[in-house]
Amino acid sequence: EYKLAPEFRDLNQMDIQEWFQKTAEQILKLYKLTIEEDPIYGEMGTTICAAVGVGNKVYIANIGDSRAYVLYNNKLTQITDDHTVANQLFKQGEISKKELLTSPYNSVLINVFGYKKNFTIDWFSTELFAGSKIILMSDGIYSELSNSEIVRIIANSSSVESAVIGICDAENMNGGRDNNTILIGEF
Repeated sequence: EYKLAPEFRDLNQMDIQEWFQKTAEQILKLYKLTIEEDPIYGEMGTTICAAVGVGNKVYIANIGDSRAYVLYNNKLTQITDDHTVANQLFKQGEISKKELLTSPYNSVLINVFGYKKNFTIDWFSTELFAGSKIILMSDGIYSELSNSEIVRIIANSSSVESAVIGICDAENMNGGRDNNTILIGEF
């Protein structure tokens, strides 16, 4: 769908949000066909973290607990907000930041993309500066590696490709208990 999309540079934030919503609906239609062939997939869901850059702005769609970060001047800043029970408890003041980091509810999602599931898309936008990187990653990465480890690997890598491989290798060496998906885009 992304490859079939209009030129994003000619779109504003509302246009991008509308395109993403229509794309999500199209994906769910295809998913429904898959479920009709094999009903076992009917209860499954996933997370989505997507970014579209237009000029020096990046627009981010988020469902679930995959995350978007910006890396600038060796500082990694989380842009998205996790859709987990633990994060909801933290926002309500029921657990501390320290408890949030180790909560057993970190992997319990309250918002997920899937057929027969209600989902909401959180939207974020941020400005990028020369030398910035936008980083999208699954919880398998950030739950195994600290921000400082991720920054160190990227800083010591000769290319974006080697940084991605280095981060995935480090996650696997730390246990690799979950999927590890990461995308890094340079600005």
